[in-house]
Amino acid sequence: MKLLKFTVIGFQKKKSLPEHIDKLLALLQAGNNYENASECIGAQPAMVAAEIQTAIEEGYQIEKELFFSSFEFKRVKSFITANPNAPLRLIREKSGSKLDYPLLRIAASFARKELFEL
Repeated sequence: MKLLKFTVIGFQKKKSLPEHIDKLLALLQAGNNYENASECIGAQPAMVAAEIQTAIEEGYQIEKELFFSSFEFKRVKSFITANPNAPLRLIREKSGSKLDYPLLRIAASFARKELFEL
């Protein structure tokens, strides 16, 4: 089996992802950003962000750098570390992040995943 950067590492998946999420991950792996991937699959960026969140929560290893800078991620992660259950609106207001809401959802998913894996 060929290992891709979107495979689960270290444990088995609890469930398979829906086919449309697999297609989305393949588009990202091919070098598309989430906006281009949204257009390719005919979905709004918010829906794509929710699907990426699902993949992150299911244990797929996805490179954060595909979505935002390490500086932006550190802002979000710092706030989430102190406020793990904060809604996106509050994260955006208080963290100083300039990310739009779909990207903020993805950043928050990565941050919460890292926080709860410690």
